Amino acid sequence: MPPEQRYLAAYEAEDAEVFGDEVYLARLNDPTAWTRRAMSDHVIGLTRTVCRVCAGRGTGLGGWNGVVILDALHEQSGAAEIENALLRRGIVGAYLLEATAIGQAPTSERAEREAKGAADQVFPGALLLEGTDEAPVRAATDAVAARLATRTAGVYRIQHVLTSDGAAGR
Repeated sequence: MPPEQRYLAAYEAEDAEVFGDEVYLARLNDPTAWTRRAMSDHVIGLTRTVCRVCAGRGTGLGGWNGVVILDALHEQSGAAEIENALLRRGIVGAYLLEATAIGQAPTSERAEREAKGAADQVFPGALLLEGTDEAPVRAATDAVAARLATRTAGVYRIQHVLTSDGAAGR
């Protein structure tokens, strides 16, 4: 398996189309000074994929996320993995994600990153696991990756959840 990616930023929207609309693309084509600084030397080999949730369930937010990148999306095996994961103590949610073509437009931000030598990566699907602690999430993530003979993107501690009220500046 390749080394873990260090950071995960996940955005949730009512409609995936928002990640391809002109307002969103305008922001990517005119990154702020802060974004340029943050991405200057630190963000290499980014994986930016807009997905739709095609299956899953959960009982709330966990403090940890595990992400298994799928080389091919198989809804039947994905549904079985969701059920298997939810049987594990400490796993509070499991979701099968299907990649879309949305968000793959060439943008200034993307060109700046790719000029450093690492093209953005896109994947066909993923399984997102949420849990209460690192150990059960890591164990479940590794087990899924082994069963599906795929690669694990990583296990991540949730540091902050910005709500729509917060994003609106309320």
